[in-house]
Amino acid sequence: MIPNVGTFFDHLIEAHAVLWNEFLPAWVAVFLAATVLPPLGLHASFRRQTLTTIALPQWAFAGMAIALALPIADARGEPHPTALLIGVLVGTAAGLLVTSRFRRESATLGVAACFIASLAVTEVARALSPFGETRLEPLLHGEVLGLTSAKLPLLAFLVVPVLVTFAERRTWLFTAAYPDSARAAGVSIERAALGFAGALGFAVMFATQALGPLITSGLLLLPAAFARHRGNVSGSAETEARVSGWLAAWWGPVAAVMLDIPVGPGVVAASVVVGAVIRTVRVRNVR
Repeated sequence: MIPNVGTFFDHLIEAHAVLWNEFLPAWVAVFLAATVLPPLGLHASFRRQTLTTIALPQWAFAGMAIALALPIADARGEPHPTALLIGVLVGTAAGLLVTSRFRRESATLGVAACFIASLAVTEVARALSPFGETRLEPLLHGEVLGLTSAKLPLLAFLVVPVLVTFAERRTWLFTAAYPDSARAAGVSIERAALGFAGALGFAVMFATQALGPLITSGLLLLPAAFARHRGNVSGSAETEARVSGWLAAWWGPVAAVMLDIPVGPGVVAASVVVGAVIRTVRVRNVR
């Protein structure tokens, strides 16, 4: 996409111009997801629910694939947004139900099962549906730059889990770290767990529908993995995870445009690089 001429900074400036002028809705969507997903991933890691954070995008993706395969369309002939929303909601709910059945020692099996099931459902839907090539091929390709401004209002719902996380983070930490003390203090552990699962499922549902499972999984897992340290989840760790997500949302699409690769792998690679740099700087400062 970017011609191989000029200096590196010329390429960098041109990549920013391409994203701003041609793919701004997709770039905004990635930033919105990077605001809410890393803190939720951090809390999920602390609550030992990493399997859930991996599985939910896959199940939501499978639900969206089934909805796309159905002969339901709006007045313009496009996939009906209500059907897509219901498909992703059903897939997310199924993911929460299935992952709750796995024990911690069988987490590896659960991760493999979720990926295999999601891929199988998507491939079967693509093969059997008359819309396989027109609707599901782009979904399988995973290119988020095709996202239009029409989908951005859906991502506005991500404000809900942001507010819930901000309001309930102390309760989630208290009930996860000290369940006995929480019960003695009259705090409902079940309510806290349900609130966290709801916020996580809500965020994953809308992020997966707009961005796909690769970016959603990457922003959930990678910033949290690098930010968590000393076995706890502090305010500084949340800030670190969110900043890592923002930097990955900035540089991932830029690198994707410069190298002419899909944005999903670009965001994942940027998450790894940014997280490794931040963690290295933190370790050196501690020493």
